[in-house]
Amino acid sequence: RFKPDIIVMDVMMPVMDGLEATRRLRLMPALAGVPIIATSASATQEMGTRCSAAGANAFIPKPIEQDVLLKTMSRLMGLTWIYEESESLAAETLVLHRLA
Repeated sequence: RFKPDIIVMDVMMPVMDGLEATRRLRLMPALAGVPIIATSASATQEMGTRCSAAGANAFIPKPIEQDVLLKTMSRLMGLTWIYEESESLAAETLVLHRLA
């Protein structure tokens, strides 16, 4: 009954690692097409290749940068982000410009 729109999978987990969890998710018909973003502090090309081989659609190193995560989600899900400037952010920007 539960089907996520996207999964962010940590590669290093106790009991079962994220690579095996991703392989198992890909075997489940209901989740086979759900985009999976793998993440790990071991940000090597080999780790990215291993994640891809396990079935992940993308690899993002830790610490996860928000902009990278949002761009990756956008690419995988066909999203367009709409950013709205808040009044408090505009006030902070104004203050910073005056001080500069």
